Amino acid sequence: MEIETIALFIDVARIGSFADVARRADIDPSLVSRRISSLEKELGFRLFQRTTRTITLTEAGTEFLRRVETHVAAIADARTFGRDLVEQPTGLLRITASSSFGYEVLTPVLPGFRELYPNLHLDLLLTDRRVHLVEEGIDLAIRLGRLHDSQLIARKLMPIEFRLYASPEYLEKQGKVSHPREMEDRECLLYPGGSYSGKVSLSAPGRKRIDLELSGTVSISNALSMKQCAIYGMAPALLPNWIVSSEVEDRRLIDLFPHYTYRSDDPDPAAWMVYPSRQYLPAKVHQFMEYIGREVLQT
Repeated sequence: MEIETIALFIDVARIGSFADVARRADIDPSLVSRRISSLEKELGFRLFQRTTRTITLTEAGTEFLRRVETHVAAIADARTFGRDLVEQPTGLLRITASSSFGYEVLTPVLPGFRELYPNLHLDLLLTDRRVHLVEEGIDLAIRLGRLHDSQLIARKLMPIEFRLYASPEYLEKQGKVSHPREMEDRECLLYPGGSYSGKVSLSAPGRKRIDLELSGTVSISNALSMKQCAIYGMAPALLPNWIVSSEVEDRRLIDLFPHYTYRSDDPDPAAWMVYPSRQYLPAKVHQFMEYIGREVLQT
C-alpha cells in the first residue's frame, strides 16, 4: 500500500473532486481515478460512492480516512523536515492576502525572506476577493477572521484585536470621550460587512458589558483608507491592531478606550495561514510560514 496513493485518497476526500486533485498535483485525472480504484481493490471495500456529478465517502471510506489521516500527515511532516535540512526552496511560490494586510504586514518582511532564498520566485497576489486556492494555483493564503472553508488547512499567524481610534486633531475639535456610550452620539467611519461592521461589545474588569451600535454616513471598504481618514480627523474608526501600531506609537491615532476589551461574534479573531492540504507540503511553503511567523510576532 503506497503512501502516495493514500495521500491522493485523502486529498480527494477533502476536496471532493478527482479533477481538482489532479490539477493541483499536475497529473492526469484518469491516473487519480486508477490509483483510487487500485487502493479500493487492495483494501477490499469501496472508499467513494461515485455519480456523474459528485463523489462522497462511503461509511468504510470515512472510517479509513479517520484512521490514516494523522499517520500520513506525520510522515509528510517528517519528510518535509528532512528535506528542508538539505534543500533550498526553489520554483514559484504564490501567496495571496488582502490588499491592506499585504501592504502593512507582508511587504515589509518580504525583502528578508528574499535574501534567504534568492532562487525562489515570489508571486504576491493582493486582492480583497476570496481566491480559490486550488483553481488559481495558490500555495498559501493569509485570511483574516472566521474561516469558512473546512477543506483547507489553517495555522494561526497572529491574533487580531480591534479598538476604537481617533486622531488628536479630531479630539481637540470635537471633544474627548470618557465613556464608550458617548460613541453612539458621534459619527464614526464604518467598514461594510464583517464581524466589526458596526456592532461592538466592550468589557472591562468589574464592569458590565457594553453593547454599542456605531453609526455614520461614511463607509469605507479598505482598511488602509479607513485608517488614513481617521488620521486626517474625519471621524473615529474601529481598526485592527496590525494596521495601527506605528500610528499609535507616534500618537497620530489615540486608543479611545484602552482599558476595555472588544469582542465580536468571532470566537477566535486572528490572521490565518491557509493552504490546500497538509500532504507533502512543499519546502517553499513550509519555510515561508516559519519565516513569516517569526517576523510578524517580533513586530
